[in-house]
Amino acid sequence: MKELQIYNSRGEEWGSEGAGEGRSEKIRSIFKNGIKFSMEPRGGGYEAYLYFQAKQNDRGRYEQFYARYLIDDASQITELPGEIRRRVEERDHILNESSGVYRAIERGRNDRTVGSETERSALDRVMKKNQHTVVGVDSAEDAYSLFTTKFGEAGDVAIADAEPNNTERSLTIVTGHAGITPVGEQTERTWKRELETQELNSIRDSVQTLSTACGLSDTEIRNRVQRKAPALRDTTAESSGTGGRSDVLFDDVKKLVPALLVVVGVVLLLWTGLSFFGVGIGETAVSVTVDGSGGEGDQDLVKEVELRDSDGE
Repeated sequence: MKELQIYNSRGEEWGSEGAGEGRSEKIRSIFKNGIKFSMEPRGGGYEAYLYFQAKQNDRGRYEQFYARYLIDDASQITELPGEIRRRVEERDHILNESSGVYRAIERGRNDRTVGSETERSALDRVMKKNQHTVVGVDSAEDAYSLFTTKFGEAGDVAIADAEPNNTERSLTIVTGHAGITPVGEQTERTWKRELETQELNSIRDSVQTLSTACGLSDTEIRNRVQRKAPALRDTTAESSGTGGRSDVLFDDVKKLVPALLVVVGVVLLLWTGLSFFGVGIGETAVSVTVDGSGGEGDQDLVKEVELRDSDGE
């Protein structure tokens, strides 16, 4: 069974415009959401919608239409462009053959690989987690290629030129992006979480290989990873426990050593000088302020020295 109906963008069936037979709310909805193609199971078969353009003559302007196509087998979708062409020619209209998804379907299935292996794997994991997934690809050809590989898994798929306001399908593919890109807050959040898990598992497997196949110890693996990825070195040092804190404390002490030496030297000179001149009556307080300049974080060191008469107390 194959059944074809043509509607304009207002949801009116072609040939019955203004006949008062009502409008298709579904057509109006998919047009409003910028959907160019959709397909889903229906009553033991499949229901597909495809956007196309046609005009009455060479000097006319293209009007926007949707074809509703009921088929028994999903593979029959490749026959839809030919069915549309025949219907348009019967109405003495001119078909715009450059419409993106229409042209991709007319050319038939392509074997192009969309996205990287990492992106395809992430998409598989996200589709299993999310009820509705939205991703972006480069072109209508890429979108149709991804549709042919994911329709069986998703069950219902739509292709749009922008993220739809109402994402009700298992998988929506949006054109105008690079590779396979998550689109929308929900998909992006799940995508990042699944990609992080995937990459961490890959690192775990690599460490296991280095240990078992290459015979490297944990320390050797850690040192070599730090050499290959210098950004990890500081993180490791900061999380190394008391050793890291001891190094910082030792650096601070080293900065204070020059200032301490100056203080001791000044005190000795004052003590020697006062003793030489016979200062020894009563109590004399000498306050020495030294500006420590041993490096970052220097602070003024104040040493209060009390010189008392040797015959006192």
